[in-house]
Amino acid sequence: MTRFYIEKAQYDRYDKLTRDPRSLLKGKRFADVFLLATVLGFVRGRRESLKKRREVADIKVFGELGLWLLRSIAFLHKFRETNDVDDALKIVKEVNDVIKIAEEYAKEGLSDVEEMVMSTEGREKIEDLAEYILDRVLSEIPSLRKFLEQKS
Repeated sequence: MTRFYIEKAQYDRYDKLTRDPRSLLKGKRFADVFLLATVLGFVRGRRESLKKRREVADIKVFGELGLWLLRSIAFLHKFRETNDVDDALKIVKEVNDVIKIAEEYAKEGLSDVEEMVMSTEGREKIEDLAEYILDRVLSEIPSLRKFLEQKS
């Protein structure tokens, strides 16, 4: 059973995002906030190790799609570090490493989540983010495809 953690000092911020009536994430789970924070931290290229961890839940709460999102981020993270597809593919199988990388990106992405979902311009910012992420992911595909074709 693999668990995921957040920075202990950020717990109240997660709680506010899921309970505050002004939050676009009101009624969502910590896992949903975590996924969004992970994506934002990754897109912005910011991550930091957790200093004091607080357990949140089993990773099963992410569901298959959420776990594949986290695996994809870990893969791209490792690929950027090594520029080696085979090495990057290995991390996808290492769930503990995938979660650790996600936790580090989520720690740094939480402020961006707060800014987006607690402001009156939040919906527009989220739409802009979705467009930015799509552009970013699509820009990564040609280099990944090139490496995969070279491996074939």
